[in-house]
Amino acid sequence: MEKAFSEVDLDKKAVVWFLNPKKLNMYSMNRMDIINVSTFGDFKLDECEYPVVINCTKKNSRILAQNGAFVYFQHDTLALDEVDIAEEVLKKVVILYKDAKKIFKNLYLLGLRFGSLYPELSSVSKDIILKNDVVEYMKEEQEDEWR
Repeated sequence: MEKAFSEVDLDKKAVVWFLNPKKLNMYSMNRMDIINVSTFGDFKLDECEYPVVINCTKKNSRILAQNGAFVYFQHDTLALDEVDIAEEVLKKVVILYKDAKKIFKNLYLLGLRFGSLYPELSSVSKDIILKNDVVEYMKEEQEDEWR
């Protein structure tokens, strides 16, 4: 059975980016709201100086489940972490792999599952594997407490 955590990967790192969408839109188009492109008029996104955070009608099950927004990049726009306002709108958090198990466990205990973010059939097996890994990790934590 596939494992979510491999001891071989302990030196690897993950990165999570946090975006302040209202601040980005303030820089981009001088408004803090997130534009719903499904209902918004003739606003020209390509004329904005920076990427723009947008929303749309949620007709796809994955988009509906994640309840997120999108970042619209103009054709000649740099990556968000490369624009001159990056430090104002983005925060980068580096997660050491050794901490990933604890984070996965806590997210699992909060009710986050692959199936809640990716409502496809393949997520069922990933959730079963995740549950087994979390249970195994919690047993390891208990054993470490007894030592």
